[in-house]
Amino acid sequence: MAKYLMAMDAGTGSVRAVIFSTEGDQVGCVQKEWTHNEDPRWPGSMDFDWTTNWELARTCVSEVLAKTGIDASDIAAVSTTCMREGIVLYDKDGQEIWACANVDARSNDEVGELGLSFNHMIDQIDQLIHMVYVEQQNKRETDGKNAFCHKGCSFLF
Repeated sequence: MAKYLMAMDAGTGSVRAVIFSTEGDQVGCVQKEWTHNEDPRWPGSMDFDWTTNWELARTCVSEVLAKTGIDASDIAAVSTTCMREGIVLYDKDGQEIWACANVDARSNDEVGELGLSFNHMIDQIDQLIHMVYVEQQNKRETDGKNAFCHKGCSFLF
């Protein structure tokens, strides 16, 4: 019967494998640091070396099992966490072709432009709403004056 749980945490700066007893006590942990290299063509970029990092993750699992003396068959479940918005692209054969970490900043300029564009759009919407409001107010006033004149004029006949 399986007696342990394993957690794999792939963070921005490292990967780790942690084994817990089913009572929740930490039994062992192995952690490996990894780095993300900037592509000189895109300042602020952070490419993710998937091949190397996969090997680091596998090593964490192997080493924590060896360090604790726990057999893999005694692991009841594995849970994973990751660095959120990281991305890995694969080709049609399932081979990794490119990856980047969640700290990749090559799109900062584009995000800034989108923000400015959005703010400009909101300003235009506000102006349109105000313009429609003023037009409706003017129409109500005009309709009210016409209705009053019509009623007032009908009393004269």
